[in-house]
Amino acid sequence: MKNSLLGGNLLGTVLLIAIAYTDYVIIFRDVLGREYLDLLFNLLLLCPIILFFSLLTYKMPHRVFQSWRNYARIAMPVVISIIILVSFDFLHSETAGSLGWGSIFNYIVDAFFITLTLTLFTLGSLIQVYRGYIDSPGGLLKLFGFLLLLGIGIPVILLYTL
Repeated sequence: MKNSLLGGNLLGTVLLIAIAYTDYVIIFRDVLGREYLDLLFNLLLLCPIILFFSLLTYKMPHRVFQSWRNYARIAMPVVISIIILVSFDFLHSETAGSLGWGSIFNYIVDAFFITLTLTLFTLGSLIQVYRGYIDSPGGLLKLFGFLLLLGIGIPVILLYTL
């Protein structure tokens, strides 16, 4: 279960990077259309978050992974449905007399709700990993050390690649 979750989200993250930073976006836009490409991109934003928690819980005891997976099985359909509703412009409509600012404001609202949804999912996932890991001896110290190293490692890797 851990391996399939890790592999699937690694593939989704690579696809997200391919859509965002390469010229393949033109092919996807021609095949899918603009509206469905936005939906695919918004749904793929979830893959790096799930990949992070899959990597975080991969070497941890099985009860930690089980605790996070039980939460994710409930939260994922909610997050996906909110992203679909936002992507299909369900939360807003064009306003008359907005002098062209209506569409820009709608994109800001979309970005806010997607960011809020993903942040709440990430926070809930961190709480579930903490709850699953707190039971083992020395578990909290190991978890804090890993998150600290990860927090230092990610910016160093990003700065090195730029």
